[in-house]
Amino acid sequence: MTTRKKHLSLAVLAALGSMTTAASSTAQDGRGQPVALEEVIVTASRREQSLRDVAASVVAVDPADFALKGLQSVEDVVRYTPGVQFESRGQPGLGTLTARGIPQLASTPVFAIYADETPVTSSTAYANGDSIFLDGMLLDVERVEIIKGPQGTLWGASAVGGALRYITSKPNLQAFEGSLGLDVNSVSSGDTGNTVSGRVSIPLIEDKLGLTIAGFTRDVAGYVDRVQGPMGIDPGKTLDRDVDGGDVEGYSFDLLYQATDDLGLRLNYLKQESSSDALSEVTLAGPGSTDGLLGDYSSVEDGTRKEVEFEVVSGTITYDMAFATLISSTSYAENSLLTAQDVTRSFGPLIDLLLQRPVGTSSLTFDAESRSEKFVQEIRLASRADGDLEWQAGLYYTDEDTSNVQGGRIEPDTPVVFSDASFPSNYTEAAVFGSVTYYFSDNFDVQLGARYSDNEIELDFTAEGLLVTGGPRVQSRQVIDDTVDTYLLSARYRPGENVSLYTTIASGYRPATPNLPVVNLATGDLATTEFVESDTSWSYEAGAKGWALDGLISYDLALWYATYDNFQAPLLVNGLNTITNADSGLSAYGFESVTALNLTDDFEITLNMGYTHSTLDDDEPGFGGEKDQDIPGVPSWKASLQWSYAFELAAGWNASFGGGVRYIDDFVTNFPLAGALAGEVDSRVITDVNLGVERGPYRLSLYATNLFDERDLTARTDTEVAPGFVNSAGIFERPRTLGVNLRYDF
Repeated sequence: MTTRKKHLSLAVLAALGSMTTAASSTAQDGRGQPVALEEVIVTASRREQSLRDVAASVVAVDPADFALKGLQSVEDVVRYTPGVQFESRGQPGLGTLTARGIPQLASTPVFAIYADETPVTSSTAYANGDSIFLDGMLLDVERVEIIKGPQGTLWGASAVGGALRYITSKPNLQAFEGSLGLDVNSVSSGDTGNTVSGRVSIPLIEDKLGLTIAGFTRDVAGYVDRVQGPMGIDPGKTLDRDVDGGDVEGYSFDLLYQATDDLGLRLNYLKQESSSDALSEVTLAGPGSTDGLLGDYSSVEDGTRKEVEFEVVSGTITYDMAFATLISSTSYAENSLLTAQDVTRSFGPLIDLLLQRPVGTSSLTFDAESRSEKFVQEIRLASRADGDLEWQAGLYYTDEDTSNVQGGRIEPDTPVVFSDASFPSNYTEAAVFGSVTYYFSDNFDVQLGARYSDNEIELDFTAEGLLVTGGPRVQSRQVIDDTVDTYLLSARYRPGENVSLYTTIASGYRPATPNLPVVNLATGDLATTEFVESDTSWSYEAGAKGWALDGLISYDLALWYATYDNFQAPLLVNGLNTITNADSGLSAYGFESVTALNLTDDFEITLNMGYTHSTLDDDEPGFGGEKDQDIPGVPSWKASLQWSYAFELAAGWNASFGGGVRYIDDFVTNFPLAGALAGEVDSRVITDVNLGVERGPYRLSLYATNLFDERDLTARTDTEVAPGFVNSAGIFERPRTLGVNLRYDF
């Protein structure tokens, strides 16, 4: 078998996790030619390793390769990734990542997001970290790594269900290079969209100093129309078309200075902004129905303006000290979310009742702005990987300021304050972490890791209004100190050059947090606890990676079991989301498999499959859960079949044909909490195809996503806003999208 080594295998990328490895044997294709299996290098363990040698389930993808197939978001990647879920909020930058039955409950994220060495997710419950994330697939990113399972020891707070890391492309110090990209697409029954991108890397001083400048702008095609509601003069009349369209733009600057062979300095800046005037939510006919109330892709809502912004500045020093490598990373990450939402349908009747107005008189607009500003310093020392003993140790410090201002504006105006709240917070964390790996032989090694974190969070709360306090202004200040330990234990055994077995025990956590003091309007008593404790997940995993039949088949298999005790959970008081701790916890188990059939160098078929069973350990009256109840948002089964076939079209012209069929099982939508009815999203099967042509530096791709234009829900809400009156809304798979993608590399 021919062996090649590079940082990412295009064959692997096309299969989204098909694991290939280097070996010394030779496999033959149907023409008697060697099948090349490429080694994939990842950094999931905070050092470079072959994907085969990582004692965890890891997916690595190339965003540029995905863009040629019309797949431009993290959501597109997750759709083909077993064990990982993405709950869309209907626009780029809005959504929730979860994995292995660990749900996103309460507001502190359960899935860590990193840009190189910088954590870009908020560590608190007060900056909307549960609903916004950096979708950096169109930034200057070399690859995206998704690590499944708790990663608290190496990746810190919020890595409860897993972690996602963007590895940005380094400047080229030897040669001038760049690329230009253009994507144009059209959505069935919707609008047209486009993406323009460019990148240039310049060696300012050969072998010493390099600069990369990159950027993109994306016009997201809408497909949901705003129509007049059922109580209007002309129900169903189209008022505005394709209102859920949006804009995304981003750019980055990257400067690399290689002072000596041993010392390097890298400065990086990136920024990404997205905005939309409405979510891709369709008003449904009612609970249990997938029919649109007044059209397949129509909404009677006045829209929700959303603006999401991420900004990251980082400086990294790398120094090879002969016996070990020192990495010092200093960074600043900022994110914000601005929301303006008309919530009259939900709260209008209540306002009219409280103000003794005729029904239908009052309207309410909810305005909110949240912001996180995080400083991070990490120093890490990692030994050389050339002896029986490998180790790494690090110090970590972060200081995060958040602000969150929310208010409700009533029309016609009234002196009565309905809702006005502000809760700025400050979070600091100091941690020490490390791991040791000992090689008992070339084929067997054991790793032990631990992290000790000392966290402090301060919360100031000021609020007034009927909805929050019952009327008068309330002020409070809370300070919490907490310490948390997380651990990692793994063992690897390689019985032969073509197989690697591993087992891993690991934990992750979310920090403790002060709680918002909200009064129960019915009793006048405080309805919330003073603070919410930290929660911890544990995972027990065993896996196998390798190939068989001289490389004809490659595989990546994992069995796992997870517990999540005392987890932070939602508590709804007077229509406001607050937090509590679960009385018990949840248990989950499942498996994931990625099996690739490498028929030739040019033809590969991959089957991805995953099963997840996640249930409550006991009754949870605080948020309406019952013992053994399925965790919302977690489908039991997830599978996909993908193929990639490359062939020569003519002399100098290469072509490829690929695609995938993906299946997602049905799942329940939520716990029945304070009027939120427990709905269900049905199973679905979606097909994507692509055809590409390549000549020299030019690549052209034609693609179709959701080829058969299936109208299937991905998420829904059913909320009882008054006795017998339910608002139902859903987000559907994006309708069939046809597009063309052109890329030029120079």
